Amino acid sequence: MTDYQLPASVELIGGMEPRPIHIVDYSDEWPRRYAQERTRIVAALGSRALQVEHVGSTAVPGLGAKPIVDILVVVDDADDEDTFRGAFEGAGYVLRVREPRHRMFRTPERDVHVHVYGAGDEEISALLRFRNWLRRNPEDRAAYESLKRELATREWTDMNGYANAKTDLVQEIKARAMATDLLYLRDAYLREFDALVTAVDGDRVALDRTAFYPTGGGQPHDNGALDGASVVDVRKEGDVVWHTVEGDAPGVGETVHGVVDWERRHQLMRTHSAMHVLCGVIWNEWGKAVTGGNMEPLEGRMDFEFDPLPEGFAGRVAELVNAEIAADRESDPGVGARDPRRRHRRPR
Repeated sequence: MTDYQLPASVELIGGMEPRPIHIVDYSDEWPRRYAQERTRIVAALGSRALQVEHVGSTAVPGLGAKPIVDILVVVDDADDEDTFRGAFEGAGYVLRVREPRHRMFRTPERDVHVHVYGAGDEEISALLRFRNWLRRNPEDRAAYESLKRELATREWTDMNGYANAKTDLVQEIKARAMATDLLYLRDAYLREFDALVTAVDGDRVALDRTAFYPTGGGQPHDNGALDGASVVDVRKEGDVVWHTVEGDAPGVGETVHGVVDWERRHQLMRTHSAMHVLCGVIWNEWGKAVTGGNMEPLEGRMDFEFDPLPEGFAGRVAELVNAEIAADRESDPGVGARDPRRRHRRPR
């Protein structure tokens, strides 16, 4: 039997419970059971339930799991237990775990676990991001299930020990899930999307996925809206994209609807494409690299290493650019990766 030492800060009401771990194939019954329990919880807590979500492995279609439905409930303050414990117990749930910032209730049959967190707790977005990531990433989903099935072959002094044994892989997956999914790389014409708020820093909002292009690569950021709040700046810091908003910022763990200012985006795309054509033409004709530039919707400036300009330069450039546009060539994103000096050359 694998021993597990419970942290001193965690109180298990009823003590340790040696239980066999059974991993079963995904069942369509799990989301139906969640819906039933959600109705029960909302009826019991009313407005005190700020958010109710299906989390954990049973919330991920195709993922094998213990047949225990995990539910996230957000309240004002998870440590203010007296404001919600009676409602849970009146609805038939039993308090099982008490620890700072977290309570866990369960059904007497132990087939539903309800995790209670306070509004704004970072664990809310962590749970939702982990769920969303596994829903979208079959490789990590398969690795997670494989580990769970292997661990289930062991005996455990308590289910918490089994959960703790998954920590290393869970942290690896969470680290990957922290990166904002850049939807615009897969579909430059995507105008609207839904996303999970993963962090809020003043007027800056981080999402688990975004269609907003951040400033970089020679192109200004997108503008638009998140649930009605205007997006006025977008910056990528590490693997996370931050959206600066004017208006009420959404809360961590909320789902928001993003709308890209398409007129501005399309004008920037057209301008950016035109500037690449110009760079390719000048490199092909004169072998001169771009040294700087700036762009705004439908206007831009490019700097080149000419000293002096060739005679008849403007007319020749216009002729060559118009010829390239008329040729309507296919783009090749791989061109330029082999030789950074040729990064603006259009494929022949």
